[in-house]
Amino acid sequence: MIKSIFKTLFSLVYLNLIFFFIKNKNKQIIFFYHPKKNLTLTHTYYFENLFQKFPNNFKIFFGHNCNKDIGKKYFFIKEGFLKYLFNIDYFSCNNICDIFPPKTIKIYFHHNIYDDPWVSREKEEKMCHRLSKYDYIFVASLTSQKKVMEMFEKYKISEVPKIIEVGYAKLDYILENYQKQINGSKNSILIAPTEAEGFPELSIKNKLKKIIEILILNTDKNIILRPHPRDKNNTFFKELKENFAKNERFFYDESENYVNTYTKSEIMITDMSGTAYTFAYINLSPVIFFSVSEKQLQDSNYSNYKFYLDREKIGKTIFNENELIKTIDDLNRNKEKYKNQISTLRSEMKYLNESTNKLINFFKDLN
Repeated sequence: MIKSIFKTLFSLVYLNLIFFFIKNKNKQIIFFYHPKKNLTLTHTYYFENLFQKFPNNFKIFFGHNCNKDIGKKYFFIKEGFLKYLFNIDYFSCNNICDIFPPKTIKIYFHHNIYDDPWVSREKEEKMCHRLSKYDYIFVASLTSQKKVMEMFEKYKISEVPKIIEVGYAKLDYILENYQKQINGSKNSILIAPTEAEGFPELSIKNKLKKIIEILILNTDKNIILRPHPRDKNNTFFKELKENFAKNERFFYDESENYVNTYTKSEIMITDMSGTAYTFAYINLSPVIFFSVSEKQLQDSNYSNYKFYLDREKIGKTIFNENELIKTIDDLNRNKEKYKNQISTLRSEMKYLNESTNKLINFFKDLN
């Protein structure tokens, strides 16, 4: 605790001096902050790639709250001390912060590609009030933009940020930098559940062991389990990892950057994780949605989200483990059909492969 305070104070002194001199040169300062320790490294690579393409009159700085040194570009600052950073023009983040530098334009980058629920219904109104402190919310698609607007309207929140469609920088980065891997051989089935405690009534957590057993016994593919980043140190998942550790076809993916895992997988199995559409759009490969309770989806009013309405366009929905192998066989027989459907759906993104230009122009216009 004491060490982290000293590191924060050092960053504050150093950055405030740097910011003072930069402002005297009429430069614009963008400060991007990563508030979540266990999520930071899953996002750094593509935001670095995005901001390094900005014009020279923008100076970019990154802040974080990790317990490790993650590079010279990053400055350790505990969130509560952000209010002591001065002369920042734009403060941005992609996990919600509640404390900000003074007199700055506040921008929240939403980190999902589609309109899937951000949090459970019980937490949604509180989240909207937290987000209402921002000036702008950037979303990947028109689908997401509409759903976010509806979310604010539902709770009659008076101060609503401007919801701006900007494309999906992560997808554009991967499509630009990993095309050779994407076109390579795919010999794995990837299981990627959503955060277990986020939507416990819809999670496939308790079915994972059986799913893995069926796949190992009935396919010749490698089986990759990639828990949500928040679940990597969860006791349940550690025990699951140990249970299959001796099987040479089972892999437990704890990597920060999922690109290598995604590009070598021919099918994804998930419950309701937003990563389903990211996977499909990267690979043009199908997804199996394991629905624990369609009734719960309807009761929660989730079933009218395009995330659920479009499931059959990018894959298949199943309701019990016994449907797995038949569904995998069906998807493999119809690869071209799903490739075309996914490609069509992906092409509907207005700023596909154009997110960087859209964002640069947005900041230029603000400036």
